Amino acid sequence: MGLKQLRYWQYLKHLSYGLLAVMILLTSNLVHRGNYWTINPSPFTAWVVLSWIACYPFLRQHYIRMFKKTDPDLRSFKTRALDLHQRDLNANHKDRRWTPNGVTANPWSYMSDTTQSTDEILNPIYIFVVHLWYSLLLLVFGPILMVGQGIKWMVKAFSH
Repeated sequence: MGLKQLRYWQYLKHLSYGLLAVMILLTSNLVHRGNYWTINPSPFTAWVVLSWIACYPFLRQHYIRMFKKTDPDLRSFKTRALDLHQRDLNANHKDRRWTPNGVTANPWSYMSDTTQSTDEILNPIYIFVVHLWYSLLLLVFGPILMVGQGIKWMVKAFSH
């Protein structure tokens, strides 16, 4: 596969990532006419479609760090509060040892290797919603960001 084909497929892949965001933005222009729905052409419709086709794939590639899935600190408030509570209990436990060898941890604190939390369920949903929000912002402000990147590139090119 050549470099041009690779770029072409990458461009189409990034367009497909923005398709849901485009559909959400264009639902405001839906009009019910008889037995079918149509989208009224408007300046906003043109802005969103042109931003999606011309700007979104390049901006998504430029701001790739926003779309990374790995976040080591992505824990629910419940899990963080439980960890903080356990640390407080262990730090402030005095005079009554849990075991005779001097360990100050509660052996019944964790009966399984994981706590009962909704982290595994909600984290993928949270990541999906955050990425969708980023996509919506890139579509709405895409041409403005592209002009800003163009000015930044020109200043950098002419300053050297």
